[in-house]
Amino acid sequence: MSGNPSKRIEVRLYGHADIAPGKIKIQYTTRLLNAIEKAVITCAKEIDPLLDEALLVMSLDSLREGSQWMGMTVSDPCLLDGAEMFFGAVREKRVSTLPLVAQNQVMEIQQVQKKLGCDISVHRGSVVSEPPIVVFLCEHPLLLPKPIKMKDAKARGRVMRVGGKHPSLVLDLMNGEVLNCRGERSVIQELAKYLYQEVEVQGIAWIDGITLRKNELIIEGFRLWRPVKAAEGFRELRSEFGRFFDQIEDVDAHVRAKRGEDDATEDAIHPFNEGAV
Repeated sequence: MSGNPSKRIEVRLYGHADIAPGKIKIQYTTRLLNAIEKAVITCAKEIDPLLDEALLVMSLDSLREGSQWMGMTVSDPCLLDGAEMFFGAVREKRVSTLPLVAQNQVMEIQQVQKKLGCDISVHRGSVVSEPPIVVFLCEHPLLLPKPIKMKDAKARGRVMRVGGKHPSLVLDLMNGEVLNCRGERSVIQELAKYLYQEVEVQGIAWIDGITLRKNELIIEGFRLWRPVKAAEGFRELRSEFGRFFDQIEDVDAHVRAKRGEDDATEDAIHPFNEGAV
């Protein structure tokens, strides 16, 4: 075994005689390792958005005989936390709680698994000494509903974290949930000016097929959210809808007629009439 065991992840492919070194095409092992690396890095950055993705590396360091056992060394311990987040969600069947990018990698892993017809186990440390943190069973794949794409979606919350190699931010929805957002660099940089302030963002959202919650939102526009006093709100209503009432001579009579109320009874109890109790 190569590398420091405390900084390693091993992946084992097994199930039949053709799962062994020299019998599996490189394209499948490459797809599998790429999916694992992308998912783990995505989850590590979900835990700590300030991580520099350029410094996060998972490198293949060994192959074992007997079955396809591949060992990987991580460049930073934070990747082990990302691995636990990713594979833990798969193990506990709560994939829908993962970032959208990581969810897509679960589907990629299962596509490779289906093509090879094998089971896959993942171990933190060594296959020989450590129990698997998750097992992908070929006969029992996870059924993942496709995310739903929603245009002109909106979300309101507090801007909490901004930055990263790819322009992104985290929006605190102030109900115990957060929403991962991304967008053009200029839009994200403008939003950074409102750190810890409430904003309303608008754009394309990806909705979880099970929970129907927004997993991610691609920001196309935003506005600063601020409380509005009642007087200002009524002025806005007057400006927006006043024209519909300008041609009505007696608004009270018009409203009573719409309600089907009796004029005499209404005159006796209307609170705005003089002498009313």
